[in-house]
Amino acid sequence: ELRRSIGLKSERLALDVQARLGWVLTLQGKYDDAWAALERGADQSPANARIALLHSVTDLARGDAEGAERRARELLSTGPAGALAHRTLAYALAEQGRFREAEPHARKQLAMDPNRDGLVALAWVLIAGGLDRDEGVELAEQALEIDETPYAAGSRLPFIPSPEECIGRAYFEEGRLDRAVEMLEQAVRIRPDRRSSRTLLERAAAAADGYRSISVRAASRLSAGRSSPAARTASTRPSRSVALSSACRAAGTQAGWTWIGAVRTWLPN
Repeated sequence: ELRRSIGLKSERLALDVQARLGWVLTLQGKYDDAWAALERGADQSPANARIALLHSVTDLARGDAEGAERRARELLSTGPAGALAHRTLAYALAEQGRFREAEPHARKQLAMDPNRDGLVALAWVLIAGGLDRDEGVELAEQALEIDETPYAAGSRLPFIPSPEECIGRAYFEEGRLDRAVEMLEQAVRIRPDRRSSRTLLERAAAAADGYRSISVRAASRLSAGRSSPAARTASTRPSRSVALSSACRAAGTQAGWTWIGAVRTWLPN
């Protein structure tokens, strides 16, 4: 009996070592090594929930959203699971663009564990999926008020956005480009390794510069039109509309279309 007890303790210790090693390697960005360590743990104990959960997180960090989804669903199907299992599944579904499927899991994890990471997860699903940007921004703003320190390690995994990125994306989609640039600059300073933040910042900055240029040209034409009646002919209006539409398309953002009407009102009749 003593030998059996020692054997069980040794097995649990070995699994605990594999789990801890896998998590540490994941936090260090060594995702392939982490996956291999967790795979060894899974081979030793396929039913170990902790190993399965960390394996799912590492799958997602490696860019394997489908694998993360499969493991998270398997874990949830075996019985009650913690908030992190629902959170991981929500992110896995969101990475695949399946935001409506992700929403109930994002809400479930926040109800189970109402912390900073939970707020960000639901905010991202609502904003990136276009489900409810107002609620998403409210949740992200709540997350900003919470000290990041206790969550700093896990919250900086590559698939997890910052609250600033969540808010910046919402502003970008709404056409509030100056505010979007401001928030996304903060997001990039906090997470310079997150590619989506940098890409969205580049798009928002280019769009904002484009609209400012359009505004200046429109104001200049308005001034010229008032000083020269001959310049204010009806024939010029279609070309200006086409120019504005083309500029918004070139900016590469749906939000830009909201500016067409506003800028058009500055043009001469």
